[in-house]
Amino acid sequence: MSASIADDPIRLLHDLRSLVQLHRDFGILEYPQTPDLDRFLKSAPPPVQTKPRNKNLQLDRETTPPKNVQPKPVTITPPQPSQTLNEIETELGDCTRCTLHHNRDRLLFGAGPKKARLFIVGDFPTHEDEAAGNPFGGEAGELLTKMLKAIDLNRNDVYLSTTVKCRTADNSAPQPEQIATCLPFLTRQISAVGPLIICTMGPIATQALLKNNTPLIRLRGRFHQCYGIELMPTFHPSFLIKNPDMKKATWIDLQLIQAKLA
Repeated sequence: MSASIADDPIRLLHDLRSLVQLHRDFGILEYPQTPDLDRFLKSAPPPVQTKPRNKNLQLDRETTPPKNVQPKPVTITPPQPSQTLNEIETELGDCTRCTLHHNRDRLLFGAGPKKARLFIVGDFPTHEDEAAGNPFGGEAGELLTKMLKAIDLNRNDVYLSTTVKCRTADNSAPQPEQIATCLPFLTRQISAVGPLIICTMGPIATQALLKNNTPLIRLRGRFHQCYGIELMPTFHPSFLIKNPDMKKATWIDLQLIQAKLA
């Protein structure tokens, strides 16, 4: 009879490391304080005592004022002059500009009204999206519909798209060069729809549009400027299904969007 995970510390460590890496890929660098986490921390062994640090060295560090380093401003190039969605879709055509076209059964351009106050951008299409024929299909799409309803919006009121237009072979993150190939079409879609707010759902969409590699957990919760439009980053519905503890943070983001649209 094989040993359980708890009886195999090496396997347990490997599984924990894989889970932490997955969360870091999504930009999660901290976890909400829950009763289970409290119990775990209280049961942890006491920290190892180390030799006291040199007091003079510590004093020097505390009394030396930090340098006033100003962050470099991020300049985002505006999209091309506005085209209609039909013109952009025609130009995209049966796209073979990157290797992602080998994986797809169909290209997903986007869905929604030609003009919308809210433009939602997901990371990349999935098998469920292809089956539905639109971005945010399957269970993630059902959750998105509920999220929009919670802020008095109908799914048909918003424009939905993704950072890239074709799914990956195994629902993994697209490569940087694939994102760079699709991004100009996304920015032109945004320009054509003319939204009041962009909501990026997921780290790939957020970092691609903001040109900022800061983890999503640190970007969400406040508006950013993107092509002169307010942009709110938040978590993707598919991520919330696997990590329901993050729904509270996402609800805060949605309420900020609701207030801005009011």
